[in-house]
Amino acid sequence: MSYMRKKIIFFSLALMILYSNLLYAKMAFIDLTGYEWVASYIGDFVEKGILSGISSKTFSPGNNVKREEFIKVVVSLFPYNTKNVKCDFEDVNEQDWYYPYVAAGTNAGVINGIGNNKFGVGEYITRQDICTVLYRVLKEQGYDLKETRKEELEFLDDQEISQYAYEAIAKLYKAGVINGVDDAHMAPKSYATRAQMVKMVYLCNENKQKAKKIVEITSMKLNKNSLTLQ
Repeated sequence: MSYMRKKIIFFSLALMILYSNLLYAKMAFIDLTGYEWVASYIGDFVEKGILSGISSKTFSPGNNVKREEFIKVVVSLFPYNTKNVKCDFEDVNEQDWYYPYVAAGTNAGVINGIGNNKFGVGEYITRQDICTVLYRVLKEQGYDLKETRKEELEFLDDQEISQYAYEAIAKLYKAGVINGVDDAHMAPKSYATRAQMVKMVYLCNENKQKAKKIVEITSMKLNKNSLTLQ
């Protein structure tokens, strides 16, 4: 089979999967009109059990995302071990459904609490914090992102990006994982919607690639039978 034929088959299968995920989501939820740009990603995540709708018929794509909801998606997708993990936040109890996900994420060092020994259960997560967590996950697991954009991060509200989040947002933007809320604004401190969160997490997982390991050679000793690097 020729390389071109294999490529055509591969892309045909990819399109079929995306279309089936889109149909699955639109059949499952009645509130995705206007959200076709993320419906196939939602369908994929729901089918895999990574997240669920607000009800059996509604996904509520425009609702804001809570911190515990987000970390459950991240820990489930990448994934992290959720067995026999512990955390001691005052607002996270072992009986809570999100306990193992919060514990797994914090133990891995990819998400922190909000201070005063609290995780921030029930609080919404910002766009810049989603980028920060995803970037930490990639680095912790030894991944880079494929750059799909030539243009640099340049929005009218760049100065609103917190220092700790700037590198993450810049990297995810170059990889096409995150866009501005319009052509001129990134809105880093705005709360992320469920639709925005799904798209960012999905594309981050799709665009990841193993990081290239750079070996710095400071000196070499060439012996008769071996090459020794120091």
